[in-house]
Amino acid sequence: MKKILLGLNVIMLSFSACSIGGLYPTLYNNKVVELIDPVTYAMENSAVNYNSIVPDELTEFSVVETNTLRNDLNLITKTLEEAQKALNYKSENLEQQAMVRKELEIFLRAGKSYRDTYELMLLYFEEKEQSNDPNKIDDLNSALKKAYNVFTEANYNLVMSLNKFTEEKESNTQPPS
Repeated sequence: MKKILLGLNVIMLSFSACSIGGLYPTLYNNKVVELIDPVTYAMENSAVNYNSIVPDELTEFSVVETNTLRNDLNLITKTLEEAQKALNYKSENLEQQAMVRKELEIFLRAGKSYRDTYELMLLYFEEKEQSNDPNKIDDLNSALKKAYNVFTEANYNLVMSLNKFTEEKESNTQPPS
């Protein structure tokens, strides 16, 4: 009976996809992706909504519906907070963990910067500032585009850092030709 239990423990350890030092590289990547994908989606969706809701030509008489923009901001905030948890993940591959964590920190900072800029834009419309200063949107729009581009670059770099370890693992497991 002891042999069966010992055998089951070995099987359970092998299926847990976790070593004593941290998650296996593929599982580590998957766990990080589970948290960053919703952030990326929220950011992309907010940009699409912004472009469809805010008119190209804004006057002091323009009315901008802000409910969708507010919902987008809330979703960005929620997903960024959730994505912070990925900083606590540990990989058995310390090189992977260091590289991904570095890119993840940049990704989160870029996301927060975009969120903060998006909030300034939203407050501009919620407080009807366009009535007093319709040209201020040009500065906000420029800052929002810049923050989005920085986020997009950070997202790309994070994905590439995750891919690096997926490709290495796959190439290390290929049988020789």
